Amino acid sequence: MQSAAPPMLKPTLIAGVGTALFASIPMPGLLGAGTCCLALLGCGFLAAFLHSRASKQASAPFSSGKGAVVGLVSAVFFSITVTVVAAIQGMRSTEDPFEKILEEVGSNPDIPAESMKTIEGFVEFMQDIPSFVLLLFLFIMWLIITSIFSTIGGAIGGAVFKVEEEVPSIQP
Repeated sequence: MQSAAPPMLKPTLIAGVGTALFASIPMPGLLGAGTCCLALLGCGFLAAFLHSRASKQASAPFSSGKGAVVGLVSAVFFSITVTVVAAIQGMRSTEDPFEKILEEVGSNPDIPAESMKTIEGFVEFMQDIPSFVLLLFLFIMWLIITSIFSTIGGAIGGAVFKVEEEVPSIQP
């Protein structure tokens, strides 16, 4: 007899928000890039771990397929949290991020003049786009990227933390 699976809201919410807040901490250089990728995989893996514990308590089976699902759901919470954090950081900043990009790119002497004109045109285009549209684009971008990595992390977590359905033993 199969028990009802526990709800996945709590583990996916904890995993998505927790890893998004961790990934939002600025880290220098290669450490930052590696940490972000690990956080995306870890989001699904953590969700799978938390949900497998709840499944074990409820005597419900948990497999890599279910792990992939909780990883995917946690990606939604991750993306929402990262977008909210970016919006807050954007409101707190007094600098125009696109001007900063122009400043950084302009200081590189190896960039040809025609490429610099293209970059300046792109920056002018981006400055004309309303902030909410940029945030929507950011959310969609994070949702796509995180869905891929978090689903993989959840599937791995599901395989690692697999909970078999208990088969009642028949006494002779």
